[in-house]
Amino acid sequence: MLLSMDSLTIYRRLKSSKMPEKAAKEVADILTSIRDNELATKPDLETARQALKNDVEIVKAQLQTEIEKSKNALIMWIAGLMAAQTAATVTLIKLLR
Repeated sequence: MLLSMDSLTIYRRLKSSKMPEKAAKEVADILTSIRDNELATKPDLETARQALKNDVEIVKAQLQTEIEKSKNALIMWIAGLMAAQTAATVTLIKLLR
């Protein structure tokens, strides 16, 4: 409701409820200031939503890259260990013959 009211409407409503003119003007100014400076509007929320969506996409791409790097490193380690195990097995077989 506050977003759809201007300061004059707020002032008139407060004054009609027997609030002193100076106090009504001050309250109207405060509420208008809050509305203009501190409340998020639909465009503000849409901008924030889009920024968050972009940030999520960036993090998702970075995470995918890190997963691929980890996967490649794991494959290299496993291949190396398999080669070492094969070499150890062959050596043991030769020693036992």
